[in-house]
Amino acid sequence: MQLNATLFRGMVVSAVLFAAPAGAQSDAISAQAGMPSISVPASSLSPAARHFVAGTWAPGVDPAGLVARGQSLGAFLDEVTGPPLQSYEACSAAFANLSGQSYELVASVRASGRFCNLIVVVEKSSTGITVGQLQVWDIPKVKDALYRSGNSTLLAVWQPWSPYEGTRACMASFPALYRYQAGGFIDVSSQARSFYQDMLVKAEKNAASSAAQGRAESDCDLMELYRLRRTLDPQSAAESQLAISWAKSPDPARRAKAAVMLGDAGGPGAKNLLMTLRSDPEPGVAAAAQGALASMQH
Repeated sequence: MQLNATLFRGMVVSAVLFAAPAGAQSDAISAQAGMPSISVPASSLSPAARHFVAGTWAPGVDPAGLVARGQSLGAFLDEVTGPPLQSYEACSAAFANLSGQSYELVASVRASGRFCNLIVVVEKSSTGITVGQLQVWDIPKVKDALYRSGNSTLLAVWQPWSPYEGTRACMASFPALYRYQAGGFIDVSSQARSFYQDMLVKAEKNAASSAAQGRAESDCDLMELYRLRRTLDPQSAAESQLAISWAKSPDPARRAKAAVMLGDAGGPGAKNLLMTLRSDPEPGVAAAAQGALASMQH
């Protein structure tokens, strides 16, 4: 389910390896979520990158229009992050005031494959730039991830929840809200009840529609709906009850999803059920149960 942008079911979330560019410093402390932030001094930037950074970063300005002649926004992002295994392609970008102090470049990036699975935030200062990166669910239009909360602009992003099981089954996701701070992303989802209330209204309609039409993603829509209900009401038992039912299903995709929900919602007997699922003959189910058990120990 995707409520702010188109969601692609059955996609693989890319795992991309990054190396900091020459002259850059990694700051793992500030990255409370996402990858370690990168600080790049102005002296380490290429002339093309310095040209882009010197431009006017403000709402309504097209970031692509600020790049030097013959360059691309993707090439700038490649440089300041230290190129991944494949070159970045900017799916979309905008300037937004995430820090509350100045405008940052916020880009939705295709690092590999077909999908825009990475948010890159670039913050500039008098001494250089700071780069933050956050792995997300597919976000083709970065403006769909910008969520106004009072005087703040937060990142509202969807992240994978259930395991990838190929094209035979859907893949559930769940929204989270992050505040950007000095190259890091702080999860503020617990402070955003109104956001999840809005999501719940849309999720209820979406789940009802997919069930009525018999769409393949109806299982994932139901998972997401019940998790939203439990997010707003921790006493809700709907997610646990669905998980217990699916744990006994002949469908391995449902058993794997049951493991994910049991790890998330817990409840009476959850650990014993997960111990059983950990011995499931289907490797995907066993792996999901093992992951859920590990998450319950943290």
